Amino acid sequence: MTSRTRTGLLAVLSLIVLGLPGLGCNQTGKNPKMGEALIVVTGTGVTGNSAADVTADVEASIGFTVFDRNTSTTSNVVLNGVKFTSFTVAWDGGLFPPAAGIPDDTFFQIGDTGSFTIAIIPAGVKPPAGTVDTARFSFMGEDVIGRPVEFNAKVPVEIVP
Repeated sequence: MTSRTRTGLLAVLSLIVLGLPGLGCNQTGKNPKMGEALIVVTGTGVTGNSAADVTADVEASIGFTVFDRNTSTTSNVVLNGVKFTSFTVAWDGGLFPPAAGIPDDTFFQIGDTGSFTIAIIPAGVKPPAGTVDTARFSFMGEDVIGRPVEFNAKVPVEIVP
């Protein structure tokens, strides 16, 4: 083998060994398996919680803002945006059965604010006034690249007269 061929072969091997791993490191953030969107709950509320109103469901509202988890770099607003695909509701006191569903088909980009309003107790099965329990919500979704994003919220519910 000539010196020129050997040098060329070493150059190609060096490029493969040193260059290819860098091509796979193009994902934002420190953990490429976790979405960059960070969901911060900004408020919760309850409507329809009067025992006297037998026609209205009890609904929980959860407001949130979408932030960039990795604030030290410029985020791709669109690629790190979130689409929520499911939610679950569990109750601390066990007065109501757990539930699950699919939230509205909405996409939230970094910097967006949003909210979900979800019926949690049907009008026909409201408990009497004075009943208190806490609904625990878990929302699951993913960013455009397919990395998981989720957030949790607690909503205290009191049935009033």
